[in-house]
Amino acid sequence: MSRGKTAAAGWTVSASLILTTRRRRYCRNRERIRRVLNSFDAGALNCDSSFAKTGEKSVLNELQEKIASLSKELQKKDAIIESERVAHKAQLKDFITAVKVAERCREETKSELARLIAVCRNVNSPEEVLWFEVMQKFQCCSKRNALLAWAQARLTAYPSISVSNFASDWSDGRAFCALVHHFRPDMVERIMLLQRDECPKLALELAAKLNIRIDPNLFAGSKPDFRRVMAAVFELYKKLELTEQEC
Repeated sequence: MSRGKTAAAGWTVSASLILTTRRRRYCRNRERIRRVLNSFDAGALNCDSSFAKTGEKSVLNELQEKIASLSKELQKKDAIIESERVAHKAQLKDFITAVKVAERCREETKSELARLIAVCRNVNSPEEVLWFEVMQKFQCCSKRNALLAWAQARLTAYPSISVSNFASDWSDGRAFCALVHHFRPDMVERIMLLQRDECPKLALELAAKLNIRIDPNLFAGSKPDFRRVMAAVFELYKKLELTEQEC
């Protein structure tokens, strides 16, 4: 029994030594493998770092190129803005000069109108005095433009009726009737101004009531004689505008 126990104990010690040796060998191999793995990871990290640095460098180069491109574009924009500023300054100078010239011409025209009115009064021509008063009031150098400006001012309340001449714009008689309605709404109803076919006849009737002698065929054609239309409108001015001023 003692011999068996001794043999068993020997086998146990031998097995323990073998296991210890194997364990140590395994540990050494594990550490060696770990070191290899660590060295591999370090190499990989170094490789990734170099790649990262290379990527950063390419991105940096790209950003620098964009900055250079934007700088050139900015310089171009600055040059355009500067040229436009110079051009605007020159235009502003020309505009100011033109305004000064226009103001001077306006003052000269007003002085000339005042002088002509004084001359007309000395000549004792009442109708010419009236004409020049209209010209002075609307600051026009011609009878036609002055009378047209007066008619346009009195027709602002009638948006459907527009006059820019003394011919075709008066052919249907509506503008004539509207002027009468402006001063004497009791003589014509506003709704009548919408009846184009009736306005030529109505204009003649209103002229007769106001004792204004006009050609019966004045509003018969598409383009009446502007001189006759001016004469009729000027009679309206004398009959209606001056009467209102006196009142």
